Amino acid sequence: SRSEWNPASWRDRSYLMPVITPTRPRLNATRTVTRTTLAVLRNELERARELLQTQQSGGATAVLERSPFFSSYRGYICVHVFAAAVSEQRYWRGWVKSRISRF
Repeated sequence: SRSEWNPASWRDRSYLMPVITPTRPRLNATRTVTRTTLAVLRNELERARELLQTQQSGGATAVLERSPFFSSYRGYICVHVFAAAVSEQRYWRGWVKSRISRF
């Protein structure tokens, strides 16, 4: 179980992009953000800002268009988890998800 967010803690202060949940327990929802993922998020937010600023009419249409995601980044991980029963599938899905977050 994760402990509640504490801004006085050196560990909690070290996160690159803390997003704290608004309910108790207050947790950092983005604790696994790395420098690389933060750079990707910043680039995408900047791209959205530029699209919205240059848009003459049509609102957010340009922002909602399909992005060139798969041609923009080098590597991907795709994992399929299968099991004979729903309960087993839930267990293995959680196990795999917890291990992948360490990559």
